[in-house]
Amino acid sequence: MKRYRPLATFAVPAMVATIFLASSCQQFFTSSLGEFAARDSYDLSGITQDQAIDLAAQAMDNRDTDLAGELLPEMAGFVADHPNDAALVASATQVAGLATGIDDAVMGALADIGLDALMDDPAANAGVIASYLDGVTVNADALAIFTALEAADPAGLAAAGIGAGDYVNAALALVVSELGSAANVEAALATGTYPGGTPAFQALPNVTLAADLIASALLVWPDDDILSGLSELFADVL
Repeated sequence: MKRYRPLATFAVPAMVATIFLASSCQQFFTSSLGEFAARDSYDLSGITQDQAIDLAAQAMDNRDTDLAGELLPEMAGFVADHPNDAALVASATQVAGLATGIDDAVMGALADIGLDALMDDPAANAGVIASYLDGVTVNADALAIFTALEAADPAGLAAAGIGAGDYVNAALALVVSELGSAANVEAALATGTYPGGTPAFQALPNVTLAADLIASALLVWPDDDILSGLSELFADVL
């Protein structure tokens, strides 16, 4: 396994490079590049919490971002009502991570460019990487779930089946979605700076939440290289 090393002086390009490093050395993402199985159309009206958790498992198994997106408001509602239910928060976190599109973005870029090129010089492929990451979105439901994730006991969530990669997915989706546009992502990768500089990056509302998620995960996985690397990057700019 490659060890993390900063690829630029500014956190954004290094964080993006870390996304791809994570996929190469741990099973951080939900599945292979293979096509997922076709699914039925689901009527989610009146769905119960247990049914939602079962469908969430199916979405994760099939890497079904459409089903994850449909489940997201239902899961957010259940989490709002039961924020201390570790199994629910764990399931909702995984669905939210899949629904953001961070998984598809990373796997697509890896297939298109290749890991070595992405890790050696993200700036050289800034436009292509940005085109994939531009689809990453954290809506209000995903944000509510990630906020509940940060407030929950990480040890309890780990016992319920959540992994370090689920925290990484959430944190990186938050950062990438905050960049606002493909142009901002490309500029950050190509120049090593966020438009507006470090103060503008620090002011992004969800950057602190992303950093807190990584800090929380480190309580359970203190020796994880990816978490440690991201923690150092956040420490540099916050």
